Formats: sequence, structure tokens, C-alpha cells
Amino acid sequence: MWIRVGIIFLILVCIMSYFLWHLKYITSPSMFIKIKYIFVTLFFISIFFISFLPFNTQSTSNYFLMNYVFGTLVLIFISMIIGSVIFIIYDLFKFFEWAGYVVFKIFKTSKPVPLFSPIISRYTFLIWLGTVLSGTLFVSLFKGFFNKYNFKFKNITVRFLNLPQDFNGLKIVQISDIHSGSFRSSKPLENLVEKINKLHPDLILFSGDLVNNEAIEMLPHIQNFKKLKAQYGVYSILGNHDYGDYKQWSSTAAKEKNFNDLIDTHQKLGWTLLRNQHICLKHPTSEASVYLLGVENWSKMARFGKHGDLKKTLMHVPEDSFKILMSHDPTHFEAEVEPHYPHIHLTLSGHTHGFQFGVNQPFLKWSPVEYVYKYWAGLYGKNNQYLYVNTGMGCIGYQGRVGILPEITVINLEKS
Repeated sequence: MWIRVGIIFLILVCIMSYFLWHLKYITSPSMFIKIKYIFVTLFFISIFFISFLPFNTQSTSNYFLMNYVFGTLVLIFISMIIGSVIFIIYDLFKFFEWAGYVVFKIFKTSKPVPLFSPIISRYTFLIWLGTVLSGTLFVSLFKGFFNKYNFKFKNITVRFLNLPQDFNGLKIVQISDIHSGSFRSSKPLENLVEKINKLHPDLILFSGDLVNNEAIEMLPHIQNFKKLKAQYGVYSILGNHDYGDYKQWSSTAAKEKNFNDLIDTHQKLGWTLLRNQHICLKHPTSEASVYLLGVENWSKMARFGKHGDLKKTLMHVPEDSFKILMSHDPTHFEAEVEPHYPHIHLTLSGHTHGFQFGVNQPFLKWSPVEYVYKYWAGLYGKNNQYLYVNTGMGCIGYQGRVGILPEITVINLEKS
């Protein structure tokens, strides 16, 4: 382990040295010294805390301090890496220019044309470009810390041919990826719950990842979230983080106890947890019904596990009924639902967080996470079958959001 830590430390030192070495050519000596000391000081403070402060989620102060220290370190080095990529491009140009002059000197060929004119010969263009990109990214990631409680409501309407007429206009509020351990303040969550209830939803659905690792993370927030109310109730499923797989437990029994405590937490919240189960939602004044399906976490990626059992969930569900599926990981829709279960009309997922970084606008949609997930944010669908991927409420790792804000989705179902 310590060998791996040492290698990572050396890589980070090399990146920082390379970045600062180029930066000195566009700053005055006094300014460069100040910048150097700021970067070096932040780096070693971060390394100190990560190395010597125990990461213990039972200590709230330690947990949040570690998250923000880690986030600061990531912020610094992502910014440096982006800038260093530009610097490397410049150095490659300079290398080939130098190589051309060497060839000219040895073989007396025609003198090569410099790749950089005298106007920009002193690192000016590319180094300034790298510095501006690094600075812009640094500022964006720093501002992202302040978006943690900047909850955004997204309203969408989805139309279906075979939605029962009596359920036309059904209003669903989807919340996902609370990651309760990432929230230190309860007041913004209290305000959020009030806003959701003022929408008078017919149905509230939570699509997994209640915690980061431990059930106790949710204890400070139970009183707030148990106030969520909907005509047909509040239903929930499990996400990959809810199984406690990302923490080193003292024993198997301790991990099992944590999982049982998490199941009890759903009961304390007053939410109906569906574990490869379904429930029939009957209209109060007619015979019309909608089936709600909830599977445990299922991912086509091996590291996230396959706990879900869709065949079991669908047992005794009429094939011609209207079905809404909650499945935490959108790769489940891609691998199983879309190709094999065309009679599941709407699937609601989360999991991706939209990488907590990117752009999600009607005219432009991009995030690094799209290179990993085919379906990563928003509404997807064809042939009367749809998937909605909620980008989540909470944070994991980096304690902020840039462009991809914490999301609450209001889904209105209409009969087409």
C-alpha cells in the first residue's frame, strides 16, 4: 500500500513541478514565488490531512474535513493537469523544431521554418492558453463547492399510448442519490422537503443510494425526509452504495448489521422499500391501476454487482398493465430492460450523478461520464418505452457540482 502511495505522491510532485516550471515564464519573479508557495503549501497540507487524519464516518467533523481536503487536492491537480496538457503540446512543437535544426546542421538541408514566429516565440500563446484553462477550471471547481445545496427542479412530460385514462396527469417526483453523509446542514433539506410537498405529488419515488457507506449517515435527516407526502405514497429502492461495499468492516457481522439498519431506516422514513418486488397502485375511484416495480441494484459493470431480479419482480404482473420500474443503475435499462422487456413503459434511474461536472442544457449536453455511460442524464426513449436518469441530490468524492446541479425531477404522465 505504502509503495502505491509513494508512487502517487511522486507523480503529483512531478505534475506540480512541470506546471510551475512553465508558469514562471509568464509571471514576474515576485508573483511566481507567491504562486509557488500557495500551491506547495496547499499540496502538503492536503497530503498531511489525508495521510494522518483517520477517515471515520462516525466522526462527522473528520468526515467532512476529509471530503473537503480531498476535494481541494483534486481541484488543484485537475487544474494543473489540464494546463500541463497544453504545455506538453507546446514542448512537443519545440522538440520537433529543435530536431529540425539538428537535421539541418548535420545534413546541411534547407533551414527549417520555425514552428513559432518571433511574436509568440517566448511561450506566450500556448502557456497563456494552458494557464487560462487551468485558472478557469480551478475557479469553476471552487465555485462548485457552493452548489451543493443549489437544488434544481426539472419538469418533464412523458406521453404514453396505453396509460390508463384515469391516471392521465399523474405527477411523480423522483429523487435519487441522496448520499446523506454528504450533507452537514439540515435546514436546506428541510426547505427542499417543503418545496416538494407544495407540489402535491401523486407519487414520490427514490431511486437508490440513500447513504455513502453507513446507515448512521441518515440519522440526522430522518425527521426531515419522513415529512415527504404523496397521494399514493413514497417508494424506494437500493443503490450500489447502500450495501456497504465501499468500507472496510471489522467483521462480516458488522456489515450485515449496517445493512439491516439501513433497511430499518427506510421503515423509519415511512418509505416502502421494494426489493425485487412490485405493488399495484389502484385508482381511488375506478378499477384502473398502474404497477410499480422496484429492483435491487443491477449493473452490467461487474464492480457494481447484480442484486436485482427483474423476472422475480414481474411475477404475477399482467403483461398488458402499465408499468413503472425503479432501477438505480441505467446500464440495467440498456442491458436488460430495453432489449428484453418492451412492456415496461417507464424506467427511473440515477447513479451517474452526471459526474457532478458538465453541461446539461437543451442546446448542449456533455459530461465526461458520457464516455462511460450510454444513458447518463435526462430522458431517453423510443417505441413507447422511456428511461429517465436523475443526476442525483448528493455528492460523492468531490463535494460540489459544476454545471450538473443537484436535481429533483417532476415527471408528469399523460395519455397520448
